[in-house]
Amino acid sequence: MFQPNRMRKPDDPGVAAVELALTLPILVLLLGGMIDFGLAFHNQIGLTHAAREGARVEAIGSGDGVAVVLSAYTPLAVNNLGATVVRSCPSADGAAVRIEATYDFFILPFGDLSLRGEAVSRCYG
Repeated sequence: MFQPNRMRKPDDPGVAAVELALTLPILVLLLGGMIDFGLAFHNQIGLTHAAREGARVEAIGSGDGVAVVLSAYTPLAVNNLGATVVRSCPSADGAAVRIEATYDFFILPFGDLSLRGEAVSRCYG
């Protein structure tokens, strides 16, 4: 006779542990990927900001834009951060300065990811 009020015991008590053992590595990899992507996105925003600051300084003529890029974003101030002035003021093809900044960011499963920030600003001086 069927008794609906009585709780049934699970057939195998180790099923939950096996399911956790199978899914936990996948969840940890997903979490690590989200953290790495967030750090790469944060560094990309910082690199673009540093290039913008360098272009602003170069456009008003008050200093060296490359030095500003290298010092503007301190977490990226490591050996693999680079900046170049593509066009300076006054330029032959227009009144704008253009700076490119690059940074090699290491992502665990893929290796180095090359991030690039670029900024263009009108010449004021």
